[in-house]
Amino acid sequence: MKIITDQNFLKIPCEKVNLEEVPNIIHLLEKSLKNSEIEGIGLAANQIGIKKRVAIIRMDKIKIDLVNADIVSSYDKILVDGEGCLSVPGRTERTFRFNEIQVKNEVYPYNFIAVGLLSVAIQHELDHLNGILFIERALPK
Repeated sequence: MKIITDQNFLKIPCEKVNLEEVPNIIHLLEKSLKNSEIEGIGLAANQIGIKKRVAIIRMDKIKIDLVNADIVSSYDKILVDGEGCLSVPGRTERTFRFNEIQVKNEVYPYNFIAVGLLSVAIQHELDHLNGILFIERALPK
């Protein structure tokens, strides 16, 4: 599936997903991320036209599926220099994110703590599901 770049579409928050729908959506997300012209580490369902609260993170040996997930708490605000997005190709921005987050998830891992790049990636993808683009978090130049 083609990755969506229509910012108006991406700004619409996603609906909760039924767990029965998840395997098919995960399959489509993995296929789209793998076939993307730009290398990425995460993808949200709305980026491929599905308005459901599902996203994936695929980096190195880490494979996390986010299903109706929310950030419960966050710590240690950091500057991210060069955050980018498959839906906004060719653009990077400086943003503030949290170095450590606690996540509540409806699939395994159910409740977990993420740090570093994984934390940043999860915040980015959950923002997508909430209709927020990383460029809205960009710091003034």
